[in-house]
Amino acid sequence: MPWTQTDLSFKKLSNKRITTSTGKGLPEEKGASTLELYLPDIKTGIIPGTPPNTTTDILFYTGAIGQTLVVDTSVPNNLTYFATTGYGNTTSANDGSALSESARLGDWVSDKYDAFGTVSGAGYEIKVYDRNSNLITKSDSSNWLFDYQTGILVFNNNLTSYGTGVSTSGPFRIVGHRYVGQKGVIPATYGGLGYTTYTLGDLFVGSGNTVFKLPVGTDNFVLTADSTAGYGLTWKSTAATGITTLNSLTSNFQYFEVGTSGSSFNISSSGSTHTFNIPIAGTGATGLVSTLAQSFAGIKTFTNDVVLSSSTASISTSSGALTVTGGVGIGGSLFVTSAANVSGIILDNSVITSGTWAGSTITAYYGGTGYNSYTKGDILVGSGNTFIKLPVGTDGYVLGADSSRPTGIGWTTVTGVTVSDNAPPSPKSADLWYNSTDGGLLIYYNDGDSSQWTEINLGSGIDLTQQFIITNTSNAYDTSSGALVVNGGAGFASTVFAQSFSVNGGYDFINSSLTTSATTADQVALSVSSSVFRTLKITVQVKSSTNIHSQEILLTHDGTDVFMTEYAAVYSSSILTTFNGDINSGNIRLLVTPVNAVSTYKIACMAIRD
Repeated sequence: MPWTQTDLSFKKLSNKRITTSTGKGLPEEKGASTLELYLPDIKTGIIPGTPPNTTTDILFYTGAIGQTLVVDTSVPNNLTYFATTGYGNTTSANDGSALSESARLGDWVSDKYDAFGTVSGAGYEIKVYDRNSNLITKSDSSNWLFDYQTGILVFNNNLTSYGTGVSTSGPFRIVGHRYVGQKGVIPATYGGLGYTTYTLGDLFVGSGNTVFKLPVGTDNFVLTADSTAGYGLTWKSTAATGITTLNSLTSNFQYFEVGTSGSSFNISSSGSTHTFNIPIAGTGATGLVSTLAQSFAGIKTFTNDVVLSSSTASISTSSGALTVTGGVGIGGSLFVTSAANVSGIILDNSVITSGTWAGSTITAYYGGTGYNSYTKGDILVGSGNTFIKLPVGTDGYVLGADSSRPTGIGWTTVTGVTVSDNAPPSPKSADLWYNSTDGGLLIYYNDGDSSQWTEINLGSGIDLTQQFIITNTSNAYDTSSGALVVNGGAGFASTVFAQSFSVNGGYDFINSSLTTSATTADQVALSVSSSVFRTLKITVQVKSSTNIHSQEILLTHDGTDVFMTEYAAVYSSSILTTFNGDINSGNIRLLVTPVNAVSTYKIACMAIRD
């Protein structure tokens, strides 16, 4: 039938572009209307402003070939045609089968995608030709229009009203472009992800204008920044304390010691011990000045006083508190207790006096430490021209950088996280425990009197942006039982799927299905407890090949016998099944006998409780 003005208004409201003959404009829709968007219809590929040759998103039907249309035999007077790959067989193309529908060609690109300034006829606008390849212009009196979304061509006037030279019978042919790119999946370039399926635990990592899937890591692994990884992130294992390796040692408990091995400061790691070696200074070693006899190499310059407190007397050039093998040059005064005690020295004022040694330890400024005693595990940390002594931390603590402390480092805890049925042994303050039995999240802390596990209160509402799965399999028998109990109402913005659904304990919604492989009589299609349910209202759909049979059945029982009535039967060609009912082993059952061996039953049942 020709399209009415209402049809045309609907096409405008649905944002579907059409091309019509010149002067046949569509009046604006009067009154409020809504626009519907269906995700699978949304184009997510690129449609350039200038029509291209065929690309991954656009298919060009050229002027030399185009697309031949098939007449719609359901519309009188051959006024409607549609695009299909099955144009060679008009009967098959119009039979309404799944095959013929799948061959339909829609999603033609309209001139609304033309770049600004595109000349009329040079862009995406569709062109219509008759069977003799004559262009049916937009000024033709046939008043034709073309629906870009469905690929349907409609003539509102009689065929004899075509312009001069135009054939009055099909088939007609169109030339234009079809969108064949991705639909319904929004890529990252438009604010989506580009995916429709996800594995549990998938994470999404951005890179440029693309989002990549990062699969979840092995249990107990942690997500770590890694610039060498393809996504910039990687899953890595970690010990309970948060440190997996220290100077190549992997022991759970590691220790620090101080030694003197080597020729310069070094750290030696072996087994579970790290030894900080500060050698004793010598001719071939840089290190500490000790109470041992030592020899030093290299020129040494002292900018402050040097005091020798030894009282050893000198009786030759090789004895005394200070022995110098070579000569001694003194730029200032030399004072001695008596000139008679001086031999081979050129005196300035004939007097040498002694000073006092200011300290008992060698400071860091002179290559020492400033300390001469240590508690086990002490660490020396440099700061300017001195060392700060950092005592060993509490067992299980780790050394971490901390610019707020005088040493720049400090001992700290690493929060442990445990998932188990029972509380973890030997917990530390701030440890977390997820109780896998009841789903509680607890933290271990000391309130001033004692240490204990305390459950974390998540507040009155939880926003979950990821999928939330309850693995508890408890059945619900009332409003206070089951794997999920909601004391108030529940709002759902999408579909709720359930095996069965009970309303206030009065009646249940139950579904069932069956696919048969033989025509055996009285096959069980539905079975529910006869002690729980008394009356069943059943809607049955049966499919065998392309044939369909649907009807309703009302069934009740007295505990022994079943009483039923069948009504509202509809079918596409013939009856596909018969029905029966019985009580067996405490269950009331719906029995079916299919006409064809392979038949598929889908059953929706409202069951009233006794």
